[in-house]
Amino acid sequence: MITVRFATTGTNWITESFIDAARLVDSFEFAAVYSRAEETAHAAASTDT
Repeated sequence: MITVRFATTGTNWITESFIDAARLVDSFEFAAVYSRAEETAHAAASTDT
């Protein structure tokens, strides 16, 4: 099976919804997040749902 690695730009509610939905699919891997604030990016990247 092919795994699609993806990254997001931003950490708003729509990005969080996208990440939550993508984590339900085995072939998606959340690889990176960009945010203007480093602490916000770390928080988004480490969220377990």
